[in-house]
Formats: sequence, structure tokens, C-alpha cells
Amino acid sequence: MTPRALRVVSFFLLMLPVVGLFTGYYREMGAVAIYQAVMYLFGFFGLRALARKRETNGVKKEPAEQ
Repeated sequence: MTPRALRVVSFFLLMLPVVGLFTGYYREMGAVAIYQAVMYLFGFFGLRALARKRETNGVKKEPAEQ
């Protein structure tokens, strides 16, 4: 995946815990929901780091972007 696509996916991973606050998911599921939110945050930071690494390494562009 391109760095831009990785950043888009990471943004959606970040939105999931925020949406859980407004839907009452944390009250309903308790500790499991908190664990999921932490894992989503780790996924967010991991994908951002991967995007940064691929951008600095100069990954070849996909055919649609050339």
C-alpha cells in the first residue's frame, strides 16, 4: 500500500475508539472495549510509522499515480 493509503486506514482506526465513546460501547462491553481501543491506537501509530518508513525509502508509485 502507498503511504497515503496507510495514513487513510490509520485515520479510520483512530476514529473507531472515538465513535465508541458516543455510542455507549464502553459502558456495554467494559474492559474488552478498552482493550480494543488500545489495540486500535497501537494500530494507528504502527500504520503511521510504516507510512513514514515507506515514504522515506521511496516506494515505487502505483501505476495509477505515475
